[in-house]
Amino acid sequence: MASSSNPLSPPHFNGENYHVWAVKMRAYLRGLGVWQYVEENRVPPPLRQNPTLNQIRQHEDEVAKAPKALSYIHAAVSDSVFTRIMACESAHEAWMKLKTEFQGSDKTRQMQVFNLRKEFELLRMKDTDKHQSNDVVVVSLYVDDLLVTGSNLKLIEEFKFKMQQVFEMNDLGKMCYFLGMEISQSDKGFFVSQKKYAWELLKKFDFSKCKPVSIPATHGEKLKKNDDSQPAALIYRSLIGSLLYLSITRPDIMFATSILSRFMNSPSEIHLVAAKRVLRYIRDDEVLLKHCIGDEQTADIFTKALQKQRFEYLRSHLGVCSNTSIKEEC
Repeated sequence: MASSSNPLSPPHFNGENYHVWAVKMRAYLRGLGVWQYVEENRVPPPLRQNPTLNQIRQHEDEVAKAPKALSYIHAAVSDSVFTRIMACESAHEAWMKLKTEFQGSDKTRQMQVFNLRKEFELLRMKDTDKHQSNDVVVVSLYVDDLLVTGSNLKLIEEFKFKMQQVFEMNDLGKMCYFLGMEISQSDKGFFVSQKKYAWELLKKFDFSKCKPVSIPATHGEKLKKNDDSQPAALIYRSLIGSLLYLSITRPDIMFATSILSRFMNSPSEIHLVAAKRVLRYIRDDEVLLKHCIGDEQTADIFTKALQKQRFEYLRSHLGVCSNTSIKEEC
């Protein structure tokens, strides 16, 4: 499973959830400036004649990037995974070896998707006469995970049973956790949250014990693209990317995070401080959700055209008193 203990350590890979680890590792290597040596077998340009001391240093740094990239990959995998790439002499070779081992080649994955679609079409054609025409089964395929939902429970169960006969797969039951999102299902509906993801984000950037704040951004603060502070690209980009993903279920941080994402190209320490404030806001935020039946939705008085009787009922719940001597028009 992919995880990271602190902002500067590489995401660890022990053979599970390769697609998640690959995304995190790619961003990590890009932040270190060595991804080009992983993406392709890049060779540093030769040193020009009569170089200056600065050019010699730059060339030595460039030459060192290739072995550094390979060492980063070695440090990110477990011992059992390392044995599969220990013979690889370049970072590109090691990366492609891991991709082929744990994700399959592009041709293999294309054939798997093609076969899956073909089998699904055949199953749908066979079941056309068994079920009503308005029955729907929705299938979402993400790498090696298959999400199934629909309007007919019997049809869903038949689909899963027949797919298990064709492909080797396990039924994990109702979806409760997927890509950092927690899903709670009940007769009353669905509830999606990212509480665990938010807590792991705080621990990743060492903000689990920080001093909380009540708002995600400082009032009146104006950020500029170019300032005199030190650059902080690696940590900043990782943090903003995580906050943008968290904003899927946290619209209260969307505005502040969107503003901060404008400085992804050349972030500075000032931008990083502003981004860390969002983390402090997440640390403080605890929301208690209470189910409210439709008759008690007092917000309707501000958003809907209501009958007089219901208007007066909701108004009384708001604690607003009316002057009987004033004529009301609804």
